[in-house]
Amino acid sequence: MPIPYFPNDNWWSLPFMASVMTFVAIVVAFYIAYKEAKRKDLNVDMFFMSALWMGAGALIGGWLAFFLTPGPGFLNIYHPGAHSVGVIVGGGLGIAAYCLYKKENIKKKCGNLTIFFTNLAEIWGLGAMIGTFFYRIGDFLSHCIEIGTPTNLPWAVIDNGIARHPINLYYSLAGIVIFVILIEINKIKISKEVKGYTLTWFLMIYPLSRLFVDLYRVQYSKFFGLSVDQLIFLLLTIQSIIAIMAIHILYRFEKRRQFVYPPLDLIRYLLKK
Repeated sequence: MPIPYFPNDNWWSLPFMASVMTFVAIVVAFYIAYKEAKRKDLNVDMFFMSALWMGAGALIGGWLAFFLTPGPGFLNIYHPGAHSVGVIVGGGLGIAAYCLYKKENIKKKCGNLTIFFTNLAEIWGLGAMIGTFFYRIGDFLSHCIEIGTPTNLPWAVIDNGIARHPINLYYSLAGIVIFVILIEINKIKISKEVKGYTLTWFLMIYPLSRLFVDLYRVQYSKFFGLSVDQLIFLLLTIQSIIAIMAIHILYRFEKRRQFVYPPLDLIRYLLKK
C-alpha cells in the first residue's frame, strides 16, 4: 500500500530532519574519509586542509548549479538548495585548487602532485557515497523538492494525493550500494597498483546510477528525451567506461601503472604499434 507522505504532520516529516541527517552525513563521510586517508598514509594535516577546500568548493558549486539549472531555484538567489552535480564538480575543483595552492609542500612531503590529488579524490568520493545514504534519507523525511514520477508500485508514497516513486530513497540506496562496490574494488590487485583506478570506477558507477534513477524523477526540461543532468551523466559514464577499458588493456599488455588520461594513453600505445 502506498505510504502517506505529503502533506502530513508526522514528527519525522518536519524540516529539521534534513538538518539532522545532513549533520550525520557529514560526520560519517568525514570519518570514513579520514580512515581511508590513514590507510593510504596521507599527511593528516593536508587531509584536514583539503577538507576545508573541498567543502567550500562543494557548497559554491552546488549552489551555482542549483541557481543555473531549470527548476525551483532557477535564477532565484533567495531559494536555498544545492545541485548534486555542482557539489561533486565543485568539490573536485576545490581539491584541485588546494593541490595547486600547496603544490610545493605536497611535492616535498608526498612526492607526485597528480597521485596526491587522485588519492584525495578517491577518499572523498568514498566518503561522499556513504554521506549520500544518510543525506538523501534526510531529504526524504523532510520532503525535499526531488519529485518522483507517478507509479502504482507498492512502495510508492502519496504526494498531494498522487502515488509517486520515492526518488530520494532510490538515491540513498544507490549511495550505499556504490559505497560497498568501491570498498570491494579497493581490495583488488589492480586498484592497489594503479592510482586512480577506484576513482575511475566511481566516475562510472555514480553517473550510471543517476542516469537510471533520474528516469523516475520529474524533470523540468529535456533535450533529446533526457534532462541536462542525464546528458552529463551519460557522457561521463561513456568516457569512464572507455577509461576503464584503456587501463585494463595497458595494465595487461604494457604493465602500465600510472596514467595521464587512459584513453589518450591507449591511443599513444596503439600508434606506437
